[in-house]
Amino acid sequence: THSIHSTTHPQQLLSTMGQGCARCSRPPPEGSSTPKQTLSYYVPVPVTLHVYDVGASGTVSLVNRLLRPLGTGLFHCGVEVYGWEWSYSFVISDDEDETECEGTGVFCCRPQCCEGHSYAMSVPMGRSSMSEDEVLCLLHLLEKEWQVRDYDILKRNCCHFCQEMCLRLG
Repeated sequence: THSIHSTTHPQQLLSTMGQGCARCSRPPPEGSSTPKQTLSYYVPVPVTLHVYDVGASGTVSLVNRLLRPLGTGLFHCGVEVYGWEWSYSFVISDDEDETECEGTGVFCCRPQCCEGHSYAMSVPMGRSSMSEDEVLCLLHLLEKEWQVRDYDILKRNCCHFCQEMCLRLG
């Protein structure tokens, strides 16, 4: 677990965020041409919800195609902002006999590339006027609020996290 003091510049968050989740490593996206905004005001940036069929098997995709018209299915989702997709999950340890129930459940990945799930579609959620530094600060708060131990498949999952993140992004 890492802590941030009020004197820590948001840019320093980039080096510490996601330490609680081994799946989160954020090298600059390949071919990224998104310039960093340093003006006193920020041009609103797109926020996108990426939806996945749970798992990587074609069976769930088929089931979801049948259930989607009924407004249900087995889905995973993540929110993309500033070139990274953020989500929440119950992290399973590499040790087969042990589950990891400490730390944050928040993790990131490249957009539309969430490991272990099959990408299905994207939904534009609007735009956020938050700067990248403000988004990093928000994510640091979310990392504290969305702990692995609090995950519940029906009451507190990736869909709930994405809803909360989108609301806070404005």
